[in-house]
Amino acid sequence: MVQLKPLEQGLVDRLKFGQAVTEEIATRRNLLPPEPWLDAVRNNATLVAEWVKSRLLSGSPNAPGVVINARKFGHGIRPVPIIGIAERIAYRALAKAATKGIEFPLRSPEEYREFVHAPITYAFEHVKGRRVRLGEARIKYVVEADITAFYQYVDHELLKQELQMQTGEIDAANKLVELLGEINDKSFGIPQLLDPSDWLSEAYIRIVERNLVRKGLMVWRFNDDFRIGCMDYRQALWSLEQLAHAAREVGLVVGDHKTFTTLFFTYMFNYTDMGVDRLAAEFDPQDVEVAVTDYSDMDEADNVAWALLTLQRTEQHPDHVGRIDLRGLQAREMRYLRRALGALTRNKDPRGIRFLTELFRYVPALTPNILGYLVEVQDADREGTLARWRELERYSVSDWQALWLTYAARKMGILQDNGHVRDWVTSNARGNTSEALRAESYLALASASLTTFEDLDVGLRVAPDALAPWYVIGMKSLVGGPNAPTDKQLGAIRQSSPLFRALLK
Repeated sequence: MVQLKPLEQGLVDRLKFGQAVTEEIATRRNLLPPEPWLDAVRNNATLVAEWVKSRLLSGSPNAPGVVINARKFGHGIRPVPIIGIAERIAYRALAKAATKGIEFPLRSPEEYREFVHAPITYAFEHVKGRRVRLGEARIKYVVEADITAFYQYVDHELLKQELQMQTGEIDAANKLVELLGEINDKSFGIPQLLDPSDWLSEAYIRIVERNLVRKGLMVWRFNDDFRIGCMDYRQALWSLEQLAHAAREVGLVVGDHKTFTTLFFTYMFNYTDMGVDRLAAEFDPQDVEVAVTDYSDMDEADNVAWALLTLQRTEQHPDHVGRIDLRGLQAREMRYLRRALGALTRNKDPRGIRFLTELFRYVPALTPNILGYLVEVQDADREGTLARWRELERYSVSDWQALWLTYAARKMGILQDNGHVRDWVTSNARGNTSEALRAESYLALASASLTTFEDLDVGLRVAPDALAPWYVIGMKSLVGGPNAPTDKQLGAIRQSSPLFRALLK
């Protein structure tokens, strides 16, 4: 395994640790509950920045991340790593330096809509100042494809070479790849749901894109999603072959299950709100609005009435036109459900509570949306949210779902007054569960004074470094309660690490 060697003082002086701390605590990782250390690091940013700086100068080892498997839409699994505080800050600071001068897209809703709309814009660019018919489009097919497990297979050596070629930042790129080797425990792969990984993945996938452009393909890309405009079906098949070849050259694979060759008519029907009748008539291509289909957080609709009507569609009779069948959910319907839960969450409207059990049971990918909503509406309906939490727990089938349920139980404050919740969380803390769920469970118990300093100290000694903050913050939660640790015990923890000192302030 590659190990990060001590950084030279000159490189360390160029790294912006304070900025890295500020940006990292503002990062939202939507597939994991918010980290409990965010406030403590925010309040002690300078101390934490200096601690990370000293670690890099001394060559302190960096701990691998702890992976928990989140559910994707359908039957897919997304491995989401929990990375330690020091490692995340060092990763951001080094990635910033190694990508200096490279411009990256914002991956905003507007950019994604432009990406989806790009084949439509190109198809009618040759027609100016008048309405058009579908038959005038200069492309007949659109190839849609993405890369399988993209972040997991980024080759560190190829990434380093690309960064060094693009930026000339030789030392920063070398150290960045060494750090990735430590926290990933292998010579390939970058951790998902972190901003630096988005930058690095963008630099990496551009290798594939530029190879396609050089072959004369009309290609558009958003992250690892590709669209290719083609004149005929033969060109579409050839384009797919070229994409697969360009991906293989950098160790990537095109995903079969998300690869489609569609007629341009079908593409417009799938990605716009235009019906068949309108597509058959003349229309203004400038007025065509695309609908976001794949990116769940990119549409911030706030219409509560629409949200409730959408959720009601899940309860309609199987023969009812417009019913949303949760057992056979389509991608567009998944987007509608996420938007609906988002609207109710932002408005703290509890009227969607009754729909949550079936959503949790049949669409586990919605778990973060469901539990986030339950936490937000708890004050509006305490009895209803507790009852619903207990129903959801019955259908929890993974440690990832249990992690979200435990977080929600802690935020809702329902452990002390409900024996069932207390027993369930305790069994996860002391049972054969994942390390991440065990840490979250002990923190929840500590927040309700249902564990002891001794239990947390044992957990802290054996837990992976990335999860140490859960136990230390749990110790802080005990202060003032019946199981409060002594000042000497807390003092011993403070003396063990500058990070622990910051977390206990």
